[in-house]
Amino acid sequence: MAARITRVAPLWAVDGGSLLVEGDELPYDPPPRVTIADAPAHITAASPHHLRIVVPVELEGGRVPLRVDAVPGGTVLLDVGSTLATGVHQVDNPTFDRDGNVYATFSGSRENRVPVTLFRVRRDGVREPIRVDIPNPTSVAVGRDGAIYVSSRFEGSVYRVDPSTLQTRVFASGLGSPFGIAFDRDGTLWVGDRTGTIFRVDVDGNAAIVAT
Repeated sequence: MAARITRVAPLWAVDGGSLLVEGDELPYDPPPRVTIADAPAHITAASPHHLRIVVPVELEGGRVPLRVDAVPGGTVLLDVGSTLATGVHQVDNPTFDRDGNVYATFSGSRENRVPVTLFRVRRDGVREPIRVDIPNPTSVAVGRDGAIYVSSRFEGSVYRVDPSTLQTRVFASGLGSPFGIAFDRDGTLWVGDRTGTIFRVDVDGNAAIVAT
């Protein structure tokens, strides 16, 4: 059987990310030359049925070819992401609002307040500081009411920020050290604590432990 590629996953990538090339009778000893947008890609694992590769850094974004030498027809198109904004820190889960803006945090070191802790990145890549008093923010989610909800690992709280007035208040507290938040379709907020606890927060801000 001739060497062939059966699947590449995922079909989108970012600089330094990992991709899996699956196939039959793939060359592996020595590993083949693999390129993405003509840039050599590092192979971290190889066998007759898979190649684990690292996406080269500093690629231009867009649809680019991934090629595996010595494999007939071994070219697959990938969508490579481009840098939208820099200067945000330890982004756990940025979020989009209804207008396509991205919200991300700048946490800083624990107990050390930084001048700007929340940023809005417009669709054109312009980063706008949002000056709110939230210590050590981590994650962001947009509620059904259009407000921005931000977790604080310092206080163990989730804040509600009105995007129009920037009025900020504590929405829920007693959440340990929250590092991931998300709303479900019913408007319930789910919070993940770094120690392995999951909280459910109702629309009134009442928190309950669901799993530990």
